[in-house]
Amino acid sequence: MFRQWQSVHRIHIDAALMRTGRTLPAAVEDAPFQITHEALSSVARHAQASLVEGQQRLVLSVSDNGRGFDATLPPRIAHFGLMSMRERAQMLGGDVKIESEIGRGTTLQITLPLDALTPREREVFDLLAHGVSSPQIAKKLVVSEATVRTHITSVLDKLRLRDRTQVMVYALKRGIVRPQDLP
Repeated sequence: MFRQWQSVHRIHIDAALMRTGRTLPAAVEDAPFQITHEALSSVARHAQASLVEGQQRLVLSVSDNGRGFDATLPPRIAHFGLMSMRERAQMLGGDVKIESEIGRGTTLQITLPLDALTPREREVFDLLAHGVSSPQIAKKLVVSEATVRTHITSVLDKLRLRDRTQVMVYALKRGIVRPQDLP
């Protein structure tokens, strides 16, 4: 996609952007988890903190050296692409920030949550991770079993998991549940 765009528009794209949309190498995929683990260990050992906060999000920055525009003006039809990007990001709970100055280019910063589960899906995930059955989940959440199945399908799709067993493994590996918490 990017190579074709480059040849059609005769604009060079930095190689880092060309990796967008591809599966991350295993070492890179695992690094955020390991870094977070080490950061939390450091907090526990050294910070004397009472609260630790963090966000799981993807931040994509796209900059150009073009003519730019006045980003303080209200959007107009010519900025339909920017409005579309903002709407797509907001549908996922994300955001788009635009920095531009006439004669100095434009930078878009797109932030998307990686924890894209809805609050209800998070509840279902947590119950699945603790080994709770669909009928028990339905009773606890006061919904039908069909609704529970819909939420389970959505959770599995969003987290790219195949079944309940993978949900439990996923939760164990990330410290969401502990082995002693399981039935």
